[in-house]
Amino acid sequence: MSELKSYYVDLEDGYEIGDLYYHNNEAYEVIRIEGWNQLMEVQEIEPSV
Repeated sequence: MSELKSYYVDLEDGYEIGDLYYHNNEAYEVIRIEGWNQLMEVQEIEPSV
């Protein structure tokens, strides 16, 4: 099993940890919010089998 990748994206209002974030028709889970940096970390969602 490969490790899921995570990315930092610009913080957007209304997101909380655990929410889904969509970019280019791909879904990611918000795993961390860094308000002081105006960033949130999102992680790939494990594909369902």
